[in-house]
Formats: sequence, structure tokens, C-alpha cells
Amino acid sequence: MLLTMKKTSYYNFIPTKAEEEEEEAHNLTTTTNHRHRATRVVVEIRDVYPPPVFNPHNPFHIKKVLTPTEVTTARIALSFADTFDYVFRYWPLEAVKQVVVVGKRRCVLVWDVSDETNPKSYINEDMFLERGSRSLDHECYVLGCKELVKECRLNGGDEIGMFWEIKTATFHFKVLYRAI
Repeated sequence: MLLTMKKTSYYNFIPTKAEEEEEEAHNLTTTTNHRHRATRVVVEIRDVYPPPVFNPHNPFHIKKVLTPTEVTTARIALSFADTFDYVFRYWPLEAVKQVVVVGKRRCVLVWDVSDETNPKSYINEDMFLERGSRSLDHECYVLGCKELVKECRLNGGDEIGMFWEIKTATFHFKVLYRAI
């Protein structure tokens, strides 16, 4: 059985003693008074629920209908919950921190399994996962996939499915329904 640790993120509004001292020292050397800014923290926790069960007949945990903007920009928005539950759970903690806290892009390999007899892989600088927009009530992550959108001739209204394949550490992608 594969042991996974669920990742979760939170904001730390209370500075540590070291952070307070660093800010105090910084304020002595500058004329402006800085207030402590909340910091983002990502931690691993033992999940009280088992990881999602892999169903080989319907493995696509992440399903969505593409918007015209997602197709035009070749940037597919993934919800916070889907990304943390179905992707980040299987990533090393440091990799998750790089995307969530630091805001770095992480290159990913994507397999298009729409044609099950002839899957196609995509890996280049345009295939990445990164932190998307963030607001008080909404946060998302973005799968950049310019070549995939172009080659699959995706359109707004198309329904796609994706899942993170644990053994190969890759996204699997499939067009589930084509909009007319």
C-alpha cells in the first residue's frame, strides 16, 4: 500500500520571536515602520480519510468543462481542493512548497490518453503547474499546456478529465466530451 501524507496550507498571522526580532532590526535601519505580514505555510498531516480510490474504469478525479479563456491562454485552472486532494498529496513536501509558497512553476509530464491505443506525451517548458490567481474566497492552480491545447484542438465547452498517475508521476489527460 502506498503511504501518502495529505498536504494542507494555512496563513500564519502571528510572527515568531525570530521574525519579530528580524523586523525590529530592519525597522532600525529604515525610516519606515513595517507591520508583520501573514506568511503562507504548507505542512503534511496524517489524513483521517484514506487517499482517493483509483478506479481503472473511471480514473479521472479532476473533471471540468473548459472555458474559452482557458483554451485561448492554454492555461487550465484547477481548483484548490482538486489540486491538493488529487495532485499535491503525491508530491514531495518541498515540491509543493515551491509551487504554493514560493510561486514557482513546476514542469510536468502530461500523457494525452484520449486515443487509448496511441497515447501521446507532452513535456517541454510550456507544460507546467503553477499557482494561479488568489483572492480571499478563491484560489486555484494552473496547468500550462500550450502544445496540448493546440494538438488536441480543444475548444471552450469541451469536457476534459485528468488525474495524477502515482507510479510515473505524470498527469493523464483525456477529452471526455467535445462541444458542438
